[in-house]
Amino acid sequence: MLSKNARPDGAEQNNTVIGCLQLTLIPGLTRQGAWRALVESVRVASHLRAQGIGKAFMRHAIVCAREKGAKLMQLTSDMRRSEALRFYKALGFSQSHAGFKLEL
Repeated sequence: MLSKNARPDGAEQNNTVIGCLQLTLIPGLTRQGAWRALVESVRVASHLRAQGIGKAFMRHAIVCAREKGAKLMQLTSDMRRSEALRFYKALGFSQSHAGFKLEL
């Protein structure tokens, strides 16, 4: 079950973890106070990529976020990872913002 705080989740095959992601639900001030889902650290075992596992995993995360009341899902991806960018676009995500980081 997903609570409205950070929780890692994993995909398993034959009792072995083959993927993970972190789905965090954040209360918002915009969009009339709507919750938003933040996806981070999406990983699928390298030898199992391009088999639809990542797509199924992300679709599951979208369903979970909707069930918890999120109205928007967001993520960031390194602009140098062209395959990842294509992957997220194919899932219906659009590039809407420039991202910034500050190491603390």
